[in-house]
Formats: sequence, C-alpha cells, structure tokens
Amino acid sequence: MGKRRFDPPLVCELVAGAEICTSYKDTNGNQYSTLQEVQISAPATNSQNSGGSNLLFPIIAIIIVIGACIGGWYFYVRRNKK
Repeated sequence: MGKRRFDPPLVCELVAGAEICTSYKDTNGNQYSTLQEVQISAPATNSQNSGGSNLLFPIIAIIIVIGACIGGWYFYVRRNKK
C-alpha cells in the first residue's frame, strides 16, 4: 500500500463549513485529489445539558450501595465484639 496522508486544517473560528482536500497516489504513480465542502452545524443545546443528568442516578445509587455495605459491616463487627 502507498503512503497515506491526512492533514485536516485546525482553525479556532466560528465557521459554517470547512473544505476537505483528499489527495493520494495509486500504485502506478497517478495522483488523485478531491476538494469537498462540508457544512458544520451547531450542536443542540438540549443534548448538551441532558448529558450530565444521565449520570446523576447511577452515582446516587453507587453512593447508597457503598453506604449500605459500610453500615452492614459496622453492625456486623459491633455485634461480634459482644
């Protein structure tokens, strides 16, 4: 296989689209290149805000399970000391 190269331009600007240039050389030495305009859309605000609340329930459940384990161990050790 030939050498592949992918150099996307990285720019920190608010843009609506980006140009992607792809070029490669086949085994016969022929060079191919394409230029394609790609539209960039803004992310939805609801999907960004709902991501954090999805983890809230599992975190609370883990804390309750750990508390129950510690409490059970404490009462077990206290009962066996007597």
